[in-house]
This record gives sequence, structure tokens and C-alpha cells, in this order.
Amino acid sequence: MNVVAFPTKGERKRPRIVANAAELLWERSFNGVSVDEIGSAAGINKATAYRYFADKGELALASARDHGIRTLEEMFEHSFRQH
Repeated sequence: MNVVAFPTKGERKRPRIVANAAELLWERSFNGVSVDEIGSAAGINKATAYRYFADKGELALASARDHGIRTLEEMFEHSFRQH
């Protein structure tokens, strides 16, 4: 019998929070965005964000870890387009 494991609601929610945080942090910087705004973009409230992350710094680190390669590629791509 084959058993397919589907991700839980929490396993789907965390990556969505991180992805939205990465986008907003990239656009507006660490001090330019609040956890409320990240939560709103991810379709959750601030309390839910804090259920997954101890503070904004931990969320920013998760964003950099999970999306750092993408953002570095975008940064270099953007830099080379300007020259």
C-alpha cells in the first residue's frame, strides 16, 4: 500500500511566511517592514508569525537562509543590467 504524505497546514504556512518576509525585506529593508506587514502579506496575523518565529530577527534569518541565493542572483542581475 502506497501512503502519500501531504504537508500539514503548518508545513505549508511557514514557507509562505518566509517567502513574504523575504520579498518585503528585500524591497524595504529590515527596519522598513514590521511583523504585522509580513503577516498581512502572508495572510496571517502577527500572533501566528510569532508562533513560528521568536522575533523579527529570526524571521529575517530564515528568509535570508531560504531565499538568499535568489536575492543574490537578483541583486547581481540588476547590477549588471545597469551597466
